[in-house]
Amino acid sequence: MRDIREELEKARNEVQRLDAEFKEELKKDFALSKEGARRRQEDGKGWEELLKAMPVDLSKLLEHDKADAKRAEAILKELQPRLKAVPKEVLLRTQEHLALDDLVNLELVADPVRRWYSLNQAYDGDGAVDYYQSTDSNGQVEGSCGQKRLGGPAEVNPRAYAVGSGSGWQDYNSTVTQCWLWFQIPSSYIQRPGTLYVWPYFDIHGWYYVRANDGYFSSKEAKITLRMHLRLHRYNYQYAPWFTWVVRERGNGNIDEDSRVDYTGYHNESKGVLQVLAGEAIWVQVIAELRAHAEGSGSYAHLDFQTGDDNAIRIPRVVIYVP
Repeated sequence: MRDIREELEKARNEVQRLDAEFKEELKKDFALSKEGARRRQEDGKGWEELLKAMPVDLSKLLEHDKADAKRAEAILKELQPRLKAVPKEVLLRTQEHLALDDLVNLELVADPVRRWYSLNQAYDGDGAVDYYQSTDSNGQVEGSCGQKRLGGPAEVNPRAYAVGSGSGWQDYNSTVTQCWLWFQIPSSYIQRPGTLYVWPYFDIHGWYYVRANDGYFSSKEAKITLRMHLRLHRYNYQYAPWFTWVVRERGNGNIDEDSRVDYTGYHNESKGVLQVLAGEAIWVQVIAELRAHAEGSGSYAHLDFQTGDDNAIRIPRVVIYVP
């Protein structure tokens, strides 16, 4: 019989290795997007020079941009109390969904053949935030994973925020927040080779505000994105499949939209499938990816699962079906 201390130490070392590799992967991906952003700024210089050469009173445009920025700030201040509060009917519906799934889950894991299992507590979790901003931008970028909880249920509290400035021609303000939780499928659960199926249960509550007011002489834009990713890692393997669910994506050069993001349940686009060998331990990584991007004064991109009571991205359980 294997020493439990040896098993725990091996698990601890593996999650540390996977965390380090994933952070390096994120750094490389963000470096690629930074280069594209730099080229967009270079393109914007030509348009700005053309605008200066035209018979346009730029001081009037500057006044308009400042007024637009103040208006956007006032709108957000007015909206926040309503957006931050999870509606009572949503909370009741969430409780009903969770209670029903508790009953279904008990039936599944009580299967005498024991092919279904439920992981009800995260093993670990972490996060990373990257920013990109124009050199001369007076905009804002901010991101955070907030508090992390590993059990009862496991949750993260991510936030991504970007505000633009100026006419937008060379302005670029982007935030990427990625927060993740690790669940472990013990090797004792997988007693034969075959196909493993994994379903995270999501309990998502948050809100967003996205606004851009582009005009004839400006280049303004705002965009928010929430994606939930699932990755399944075999021990000591470089490759891990991605399964991605785009929960919410809103953006445009002319947009003024605010809403809540409330979802409770499973989602087929985030179902994980992996071929496994008998006796393998598998790591399940559930990732919340938030992106906020804004160009130009009055452009806001605010995606928040942190501010306000009951707002969070929770994973009450991960249900698995073994070969």
